[in-house]
Amino acid sequence: MIAWVDQLEICELAVRFSDAVTRGDWDQFEAVFTPDAVWEESEPFAATLVGARGIRESVAASMAGVDLYVQMPHHTVVTRLERDRASATTTIEGISGVDELLVVNFGVYYDELVRTDAGWRFRYRWLQNVYVETGTLAGRVGISRADLVAIPGELGGRAAVRRFSRCD
Repeated sequence: MIAWVDQLEICELAVRFSDAVTRGDWDQFEAVFTPDAVWEESEPFAATLVGARGIRESVAASMAGVDLYVQMPHHTVVTRLERDRASATTTIEGISGVDELLVVNFGVYYDELVRTDAGWRFRYRWLQNVYVETGTLAGRVGISRADLVAIPGELGGRAAVRRFSRCD
């Protein structure tokens, strides 16, 4: 039973990462890492970032001019689970747009996690970009990242969130 709960918490952590970077919630983004974490990414966006705060600052700065960004985790597989350490992979799809430039990428995160007093956290996260495509943004951005709802419940529940929806 404990292993099942741990697996669920690890999967939730991967989703929290993607949710935070999509919405630009940098507090939540930083909170998924250990203070001494390392985050790496392969070409064509090669980078190595160290420390939860350093990772946050670098990624937030690189995303400052990005009005469209959505990262979708498709699934997380816990590949090793020990008492206080785990490994996992998460397949993702990302789409971003700056002005008229469109970037679509598919990749796999390879993660090393540790259990902390606050729960599971990423100690090492490597994104291997599998496919990257660039082109011209043909659609329209329906809502800017800056205007995304931070936490729907804080706005008075579903009715408040509905005010922001363009699907009604």
